[in-house]
Amino acid sequence: MSRAESPSSSNNSKILTYRWDGQMVYVKAAPTFELAADRARQSYADLADVQSERISFYVTASVKKDESTRVRISPSAWTLITSGLPDYEILDIQIADSDSNDAVDAPPQYETSTSSDAHEWDTSKIVTYRHGNELVFVKVAPTVEAAADLARETYKDLAHIPSESILFYVSVRVREAPGRVCISSSAWSDVTPTLPRCEIMDVEIARPRSREPSPSIKPRLLAEDVPPCYDGLGSGSQYLDVKDARGRPTDPAPQRPRSPGLMDRTKNFFSSRKP
Repeated sequence: MSRAESPSSSNNSKILTYRWDGQMVYVKAAPTFELAADRARQSYADLADVQSERISFYVTASVKKDESTRVRISPSAWTLITSGLPDYEILDIQIADSDSNDAVDAPPQYETSTSSDAHEWDTSKIVTYRHGNELVFVKVAPTVEAAADLARETYKDLAHIPSESILFYVSVRVREAPGRVCISSSAWSDVTPTLPRCEIMDVEIARPRSREPSPSIKPRLLAEDVPPCYDGLGSGSQYLDVKDARGRPTDPAPQRPRSPGLMDRTKNFFSSRKP
């Protein structure tokens, strides 16, 4: 790409429209996100002391047919997105609270893969992260680990989530039925180059594995769980195995006292007679 065709040089003559608090201002398109934030502070006196990481820019885009929504432009995607905007396109400015989790950080730096069979990272590719109710334009990362890092930078509620717990899904149609497919680490470099520009990627957190025992497995009875009248039966073992006269396992439930029978009454009768 020649210098005359580069996005940064094409932005030099482009005019965009900033909109904040109901006021619109024409500004020259900035080649970087940081310069765009500086021009926002210069254009609005109330933003003069606002830090750059608290300033966000949104553009209205069509996500579905006949449906438009606001999409945040991340620093990593700033140049590629703004270079494709028409003149006088409106950019809505939003200011995050000083203690809010919506502030934007600078994008992380990625190392280029030197593997001979790895795809060259297409720096012109843009995808749309969707997490919760917010959509953000980002540059495609070369690996799923780098994509997870970028997701943590983009969404502050993911800042402390491990990379392996962040998953990426794309929408597909299987036999005319809509569905979603997760992109694994092994397939990332093969799938992402084929995605359409600005394709939506759902960013989700993997569900933790349940540690509860399976309901089909009945835990063995511990000795300390047995009623006191059975304390002596489980000595010498951690578990208590109670069996009946035939050697079959039985529940160690206390038995009701047996009422005196005929043999008991006869025995008592003879024992009570005097010699």
